[in-house]
Amino acid sequence: MRVPEGPRRTEVEGLAVYLRGSSDAATAVILVHGAMDRAASFSRCMRRLSVPVPSAQPFGNTQAVSEEAAGQGVLAVAYDRRGYAGSLEAGTAPTIRDHSEDLASVVARFADKRVLVVGHSLGGTIAMDAASGLLSNSNLVGVASYESPRPWVGGLDGGEGLDTIAVGNSEGSEAGAEHFYRSMVGEQVWDRLRESDRGSRRAEGVALLAELIAVRELGFAVHPDAIEAPLFCAMGSLSSGRIKAATLDLAEDANIEPTIFEGAGHGAHLSHPNMFVAWIRAMLTAAVPGGRQ
Repeated sequence: MRVPEGPRRTEVEGLAVYLRGSSDAATAVILVHGAMDRAASFSRCMRRLSVPVPSAQPFGNTQAVSEEAAGQGVLAVAYDRRGYAGSLEAGTAPTIRDHSEDLASVVARFADKRVLVVGHSLGGTIAMDAASGLLSNSNLVGVASYESPRPWVGGLDGGEGLDTIAVGNSEGSEAGAEHFYRSMVGEQVWDRLRESDRGSRRAEGVALLAELIAVRELGFAVHPDAIEAPLFCAMGSLSSGRIKAATLDLAEDANIEPTIFEGAGHGAHLSHPNMFVAWIRAMLTAAVPGGRQ
């Protein structure tokens, strides 16, 4: 059995891109982080994805992973979106389509592989937008969204996104970033951060506010019927009512069945990496290139 290659970093169009697993793997899973996050939050998932597993069990309402897929690891890929962490110097993306074009550039580096794109939160919105015309290449076998926001749908906007925009407008981008981060992770986690880490998070406020505004831009929406690849979605049983409502709305709009992560919340990729990876492996088996299921 091939020993998986360790974590390594490269660059695509000024974006910091991180890889783990064999470069010879037939499949690449590209992970897209959400607002006020970074590629590093997928590290537990990437480590598990890159290691071949002897067998796999059915997960949720998806099929069991095939013996072929179970017997080999995949190349796990994650990148810091523009304006975050290692891609801070790449500047700010003024629209969601700019983020989608960044994702398309990353995907293009793996044109020799089957590609599954998995987005967490706003990362899922970006993944679906990119798949609506930018990721039409034949190697794309699926697009997945874990709890992606849908603020263009009546009754689904509000919460910390709008609150953060208000704080940013009145107190500046750094204050907006701090408000958002505190609301996501809690006061105790924020208090435990080193001052340098707090400064890094505050510096990402420009990118954060830009994308929170962009996803609410008049006329912007993600339409599942424009996505040709197989589409999947999931949510945690412990997530907030608004987040669950957005996922259920997407599932209804796309006529697909959402997968439920029992006992997990919004940060399932961090708290339940085994479950998150089982979902990914099951999607790789269920996904069929060349069109929607």
